[in-house]
Amino acid sequence: MFSKLFGKKQPEPKKFFPENRLEALLMQAATKPALRPEFYKELVASDLFVLIMPRQNQSGRFVAEPGDTLSIKGGVFNGKQLIPVFTSERRLREYITGNDTLAKLNGQALFSMLAEQSQGALLNPGSGYGKEFTLSEIAGLADGSIFQPSKQTLQKDTELLISMPSVYPTKLVEHLTAYFNGRSEVKRAYFAQIHAPQTGEPPHLLFAIDTAGDFEPLASELNLLFRDILAQGEVVDMVQIGKTTLDDYFLKQQPFFQRQ
Repeated sequence: MFSKLFGKKQPEPKKFFPENRLEALLMQAATKPALRPEFYKELVASDLFVLIMPRQNQSGRFVAEPGDTLSIKGGVFNGKQLIPVFTSERRLREYITGNDTLAKLNGQALFSMLAEQSQGALLNPGSGYGKEFTLSEIAGLADGSIFQPSKQTLQKDTELLISMPSVYPTKLVEHLTAYFNGRSEVKRAYFAQIHAPQTGEPPHLLFAIDTAGDFEPLASELNLLFRDILAQGEVVDMVQIGKTTLDDYFLKQQPFFQRQ
């Protein structure tokens, strides 16, 4: 489950004017979860800034190269040992008060380095927009597993009970509708409640998506979206229309999303 610290923190200490595409996405993703998958992709592709312990004869600004070894500075934030990370040099300059040494390096490389540490990270401390990253999130960003949904194959004789949930999932439907509006390949989407009594797990939501494109990249982005907006312990599944034995049920229902 993603940290709920993603987004705008109150009170906002300074006006936040985005310096780059990553910061623009960060601002938008704070209130529009449908944009968070795009933010995470941009995060690992962008250059990020950190504070480092200076080497001999080194001070000021340092651009990290492949193979470089850095001693990244951490800090204490709300009682937690975290490593501050910044989306631009301006965000870092707003945070520091002295002549610290800073390093710029690619996000993917940075999260690979942070994954070897025992501390989480805090994006843009002191800024109006940021996010706390847990150790598991850092590891997922480092190896790319955060973008991959887990797959489950049920045994052939597994009993499945499918029905409509008693409570309409309003917020999830709103977030998914906003996301699907930006994905032209998605034609329709449905939801239901599914239960496999043999597993001992409670019933949960299942979303069925009719798409003209490749389902795997879509499922990866939806995995990020679900991880960030679901409540603790809440689970959902995804299937592609045309690829399961559940089509007969869904195609008799009214889709919650249908492209016009």
